Amino acid sequence: MASTTPTILLIGSLNMDLVTNTPRMPVAGETLLADTYGFHTGPGGKGANQAVAIARLGGDKVKCAMIGMVGDDVFGGEMRGQLEREGIDVSGVGIEKGVSSGVAAILIEHTGENRILVSPGANFVLTPSRIELVSPLPDLLVLQQEIPLDTVAHAIKLYSDPSSKTLVLLNPAPAFSESVTAAAGIDLRNVDFFVPNETEAAITIGSESPVETISQAKEVAQTLLVGKGVRKAVIITMGGQGVVVAYYEDDAAAAEAGKIRIEHVPAMKVKAIDTTGAGDTFIGGFSVNLVAGCGILKSVQRGIEAAAWTVQRKGTQKGIPHRRETDWDSLQ
Repeated sequence: MASTTPTILLIGSLNMDLVTNTPRMPVAGETLLADTYGFHTGPGGKGANQAVAIARLGGDKVKCAMIGMVGDDVFGGEMRGQLEREGIDVSGVGIEKGVSSGVAAILIEHTGENRILVSPGANFVLTPSRIELVSPLPDLLVLQQEIPLDTVAHAIKLYSDPSSKTLVLLNPAPAFSESVTAAAGIDLRNVDFFVPNETEAAITIGSESPVETISQAKEVAQTLLVGKGVRKAVIITMGGQGVVVAYYEDDAAAAEAGKIRIEHVPAMKVKAIDTTGAGDTFIGGFSVNLVAGCGILKSVQRGIEAAAWTVQRKGTQKGIPHRRETDWDSLQ
């Protein structure tokens, strides 16, 4: 690449978040009064959230670009403008006429737990034909599954070609069964970093039992790394329990011999107010440190640090920290 500054490309979703804070979730058929002043809107979508996390946590050390689609409505203009103000290259974010932008209805309990319902809108206009190799090639491609799965598959295949030298990270959110992703053409053997949460990990391997313990997560991570052929690392985020990572040794000879390490990195002990953007912030923190050469385990640790900042604040993108709030530069 001509530039010496690492570049991360996001291909993913943009949604307007419609957020309601409530004492608890309503049961079926129940009308429940939420908090009196508990409603607000804000730009979101897993793709956009992760792009903002990368831009803020990368600071001037990393460049970030995004490819996605919005509708020709008020939400679309607001979301695109917000990314641009964050310093993200939005030349790849298209505007589709006659289509609504994606929206996400988010309910947040006082405990910090959340439930999210997404209406994709323009995100599903992001078809494979709209995805091409960009120049210069990015150091890392980050993907989620809030856009059509065949688009995800196409992007993985395109950028995982050895000649591109681009690393590929897939966050399988929302998760689908292996039969569904296989039918779309998603091949984990072309993915370098696979980053599900505990629920998404269980769905991916077709388990009817949830991943609840660290030992279960270690077993699943190894299955995904070795059995499913993920190239470099499987990283399972587990909320307050921290992160389990299974990865091939950084040493080239050890990696060639198939030597793996499985580690549990505990979460930081903080008071969680809103966990909505924690996973996206983790991916942002992990990604910017990875392309800076920090190594897998150190990048995981810094992703956890970034997520700990986020859960102590309200708002998905509003809660994402900036690099200046960390001590990463002084520790480099």
